Amino acid sequence: MKKDLSLFDIAAISVILFQTVLLILNISQLPADQKDWSYHLMIAKMFVEEKTFLWDYYEFAPIGRPHLYPPFLHLLFAATNILGMGWVTIQKFYGILIYPVSLISTFFVSRDLFGKKVGLLAVVILSASYNYWWWQISIAPTSLIFALFPLAMWAVYKKKTILSIALLSIFLWTHFSAFLVVLAIAIFGILKRDYLKYNLKIILVSLIIYIPWAVHVILNRDWIHGNWSSFANMPTFGVLTILFSLLGVYFLAKRRDTKDILIIATIPSTILIGVLYGFRFFMHAPVILAIIMAVGAYEISKRINKNTFYIFLIIFLVMAYTGEPTLKLRSLGAPIGGAPPPQLKYGPSPIGEAPPMQGGFPIVIQSTPLKENINALLGIELRNLKISPYLSDDAYSLYNFIIKNTDKDEIIHVQGGPIATCISLFTDRRTDNGMWREVTNEGMGKSPPSNSKFGVMEINNLQRINIPQELIIEKFGQFIVYDATKSGQITLPQEQPRIPPVLTELSNDIRKASISLDTDRQASMNLLLGASDRLMQLSKGAPDEKGKRILERSSIILRNKAQRISYLEGEELQRIKQELLKMADLYERGDIGGALIILERL
Repeated sequence: MKKDLSLFDIAAISVILFQTVLLILNISQLPADQKDWSYHLMIAKMFVEEKTFLWDYYEFAPIGRPHLYPPFLHLLFAATNILGMGWVTIQKFYGILIYPVSLISTFFVSRDLFGKKVGLLAVVILSASYNYWWWQISIAPTSLIFALFPLAMWAVYKKKTILSIALLSIFLWTHFSAFLVVLAIAIFGILKRDYLKYNLKIILVSLIIYIPWAVHVILNRDWIHGNWSSFANMPTFGVLTILFSLLGVYFLAKRRDTKDILIIATIPSTILIGVLYGFRFFMHAPVILAIIMAVGAYEISKRINKNTFYIFLIIFLVMAYTGEPTLKLRSLGAPIGGAPPPQLKYGPSPIGEAPPMQGGFPIVIQSTPLKENINALLGIELRNLKISPYLSDDAYSLYNFIIKNTDKDEIIHVQGGPIATCISLFTDRRTDNGMWREVTNEGMGKSPPSNSKFGVMEINNLQRINIPQELIIEKFGQFIVYDATKSGQITLPQEQPRIPPVLTELSNDIRKASISLDTDRQASMNLLLGASDRLMQLSKGAPDEKGKRILERSSIILRNKAQRISYLEGEELQRIKQELLKMADLYERGDIGGALIILERL
């Protein structure tokens, strides 16, 4: 292997090592603000403390619920804890480990099947995917499956029986999405008949190994309620991803060697990710799309000239930092899946009306793992890689309060799944709430258990909660501890008007534009122009004519003033920065009328 090592291999390995080193240097920022990590660690803790994984007694107390989440990764976390590693350290360790493993898996498989140049392109392309990286560092069980998905297909292709069965069995005992891998292996056997008997054997043996957990799930099937998403919830597609994926599929289908059919067999499963999981398509599909795109880029480069490969490589390397241009494929303001129209605060009526602007498919640039890691190292605030708020000083003050003021068998009444799992993880107390709500029954968590003295609520700017001051026992930043025996006097967040998620994105863009005025005027102008496009798109889904007029007028004013704002200096610049921050807060609360008033005085 050493003699076979080329400059392309060294370059690919360097990319993997560089990404890994950056993650290690940013270990203090993990776990990032991704909500699932606390649930998986809490379940692992339950295994350690109670020596059981069939019934979840931590969540939705006092009854609890059957634990139906396949337990392989949870058992791995539990074993690591028994060996002496703390729970937060476990998240950091596996969060850093799984991402480079996925890069290595993709590089090894694409290199072995299609050559060194394709291997290099594949790892560079995958390293540019922000959504994939964000999920891989989260310790979600699906991160393990999709990290090793290419390796599992390669093992079947090479007829490495023990490795194939081991990987597929681990997948089945890790997450239900493993059946997408089963589907890919089955399709490969159907398309390549000389593999059919072998593939069916691999699937059958793996399913037999999975039978004990399958029986447990079937016996508790009445607790399962579907919570599917769909392609309708997927906001963007990368321009280069679309182009090179189509080229890759074309060349694979045209050539139809066994290795080509192997990758083609994964495409239906990749599409099903979007059908079943919606936005998670962007978190799971890149591991397959990177290989397909690399094949497309390499094959088209051969048909142009030898320098084209290096041009494509440079483009993808640049994209690994700058991000890929992506297309917004749906109206940003349109309700999804039959949801009720968003409810907005209009404030005072706008003066005059503005003609509607013709909307298109706005181009946006998403962040990248490289940019996020570098920004975190430099302490730049415009980043998403920040440690979870559930590990803040306020959060630990909350956990310490609960430990000191409650008995171990006391149940905490909690509003919100993520904070409920964190309370159980860090205080060893049960709560009447939880996550993974696909496994519930009617009435769970709606009223406090009879022995609950304390209630915990997490609030943010999107939630307007009517809670009498005399009910509040303690406040720790965004966390409120209140008298659970009088919770009926509280107007809960879910009863408040629904704020369109796009307003949160809009608020973040305007806040970033304000901060960037000190460092990058062009970036500020681009953010404001993008915010203008969001407002115009949002107007198309406004629930009434009044809201539509406000949003259209706001869009036009912001577009007209974006360039002037980017040229301001001195005291006027500082004033505008503060006004933009006020606007951001108003949009975050859904007050589009109040934001328009500020826009008109900019």
